[in-house]
Amino acid sequence: LYKHIFSLISTLAVYLICGQLVALYGILVMLFCLLATPKAWKTALGAIVPGLVFTLITIRWTPCVPLTDGIYSLAYQESQLQPDSYLYFVWIRTCILLGVLFIVSYLIKHLPLKRRWVNMATTAVSGLGFAAYAFLQLPNIEEVLNNEMEHLAYLSKQKDWEGIVETFDKRPPTNYIEQNFLFLALAKQNKLGNTLFSYNPKGPHSLLATWDHRYYTSVLLSDIHFAIGDLTLSESYAMEGLTLSKRGGSPYMMQRLVEISLIREEWNLANKYLEILGRLPAYKEWAKAHQAYLHHPERVKQNASWKHISLSLQADNLFSLLTVDYIWKEHLHGATPNPIAEMYIGCSYLLAKKLEKFKDFLFEISKEQVIPIHFQEALLILASDEPTLLEQFTIDTTTINRFKLFQQDIRKASKDSYGLTQLQRKYGDTYWFYYFCKN
Repeated sequence: LYKHIFSLISTLAVYLICGQLVALYGILVMLFCLLATPKAWKTALGAIVPGLVFTLITIRWTPCVPLTDGIYSLAYQESQLQPDSYLYFVWIRTCILLGVLFIVSYLIKHLPLKRRWVNMATTAVSGLGFAAYAFLQLPNIEEVLNNEMEHLAYLSKQKDWEGIVETFDKRPPTNYIEQNFLFLALAKQNKLGNTLFSYNPKGPHSLLATWDHRYYTSVLLSDIHFAIGDLTLSESYAMEGLTLSKRGGSPYMMQRLVEISLIREEWNLANKYLEILGRLPAYKEWAKAHQAYLHHPERVKQNASWKHISLSLQADNLFSLLTVDYIWKEHLHGATPNPIAEMYIGCSYLLAKKLEKFKDFLFEISKEQVIPIHFQEALLILASDEPTLLEQFTIDTTTINRFKLFQQDIRKASKDSYGLTQLQRKYGDTYWFYYFCKN
């Protein structure tokens, strides 16, 4: 009797924790009992019968995704908007593997062989079966990259900029996309102009990567262009993100389209997106909160996240008639200057080693503010030919003294085979090393 009671209680517990997966639990228990203890197979009825009943009731009387959806192919699972069917897809195949191993082990056990060989054969088949299954399920390089990008995109969505920086404090960024995430986080924290060259950037693409037709790259580039105030390109990449997302839609990119529509005062379009998001449980509260902006341009202008964005040039870049840096500069002269656009345009000139353009840019920003350390370092290079520049901007004395030491050390390094390594150790976090020592 206690075995039947245990079967019922365990089945109920599995149902409360795992839902419809209890049917798979009941089937495995029944199969195990039939193979291991045929005489006690009735004990398994306490697991399989309630499990199937609970599952049928759940499918019939609740709006949940049915367990049977997990039978279909992986392509079908990727087209669904809910993760439940994919979980069922994985567990059904795992249970099939376990069932096959039970049956194979049972057959080997009853072969006319000595017990030693039976044990060895059973262990070998079980081990090889699990090894083959695990090998087939190992993620490929693209999946590993997507998992890392998903983590970074999640942190960006949560505005956890410190979390992104901490990720790369533990390990250096390995590609342009990771550097883009990192430098966006630093810009959001107003640290980019002081720490950019501490992370070994490899050119302008470290700041703004080339689009590679991937979903997470689209999300990233939409985030960057939105941060610097370029709504046209941000919207374009958000649309690409919607197209490239595996499940045929990206609520996060739809949120971005809502923000862009509200800023442009396109109320009907914004309401259309908000109605879609309002039907998603996880985004219902967000949609409700943003409905308060509809037909209220004064509220939109008061939003701290949007007040730096200017609309003066948004429609002019549809045919790439204007250069990106020209658009960024225009945002510096809006009603409220955009500090992220200012940081990106300045750092992009530094990474491209366009110091003449950088000099012109310096005169466009306020001379009263304290310019970032890397801007000061570039200004010292320019001042080598134009000393009067030092009279127009405030440069920290420590930075000036360090530049003098750098000039001495770089002359010594040219005569030493290990000079470049020593320079990198001492000045690898400066713009001077990037400008003079890197191609």
